[in-house]
Amino acid sequence: MSIGVDTVKTLNWAGEDLVLYSQRALYWPRMQTLFITDPHWGKGETFRQSGIPIPPGGTLSDLARLTDLLVTTKAQRLIVLGDFFHTEHSRAPQILDALHAWRAAHRTLEIVLVRGNHDRHAGAPPAALDITGVAAGYAASPFFCHHEPVDDAAEKRSGYILAGHLHPVFTLRDRDGSQVRLPCFHFAKRQAILPAFASFSGGYGVTAAKGDRVFVISQAFVVEVT
Repeated sequence: MSIGVDTVKTLNWAGEDLVLYSQRALYWPRMQTLFITDPHWGKGETFRQSGIPIPPGGTLSDLARLTDLLVTTKAQRLIVLGDFFHTEHSRAPQILDALHAWRAAHRTLEIVLVRGNHDRHAGAPPAALDITGVAAGYAASPFFCHHEPVDDAAEKRSGYILAGHLHPVFTLRDRDGSQVRLPCFHFAKRQAILPAFASFSGGYGVTAAKGDRVFVISQAFVVEVT
């Protein structure tokens, strides 16, 4: 998938330049760091094991999208804001083979996983993937990395929060009453919620407060809602 001008949005937030990609990722140029959240590798495999006929190929497609982002940004570090695997059943041989092959192609990339709620049940990634697991609140100053959004005001004052977990979506409505729900980035005063990286994911509707900024995304664009 090519990455064009309409699929990128740059903004300055918390004193840092950030680049939003419609491919569901945030890039921090100064620190050559790419952020994604909720990849849920092997989610389709988990559903298929339960007898739900989800088409295969989702993990391979999402890994290819991640490779495109790494090539485009030339990121040296990848921070995953939680939910690496979907469940323990996601560790099917074909999923692990795909992850190991992808990692071999990006051996010099530093990868940090901020553990999320699915990680507690699915377990840590295989050691051979060379991924550093950390607890919520991981510092990448001026940012603090969480999986779940933070409600504690005292903690929010310590820095700007980057989080995931909610799979945020925003509903656009036309004058004729038609509507469409699209994944989005939601920047509030003290924290930003990133869209789920997994292409196979549901969504939680965002209600923007005064002063918030919301950027809806599709494969073709990233656009701020005004």
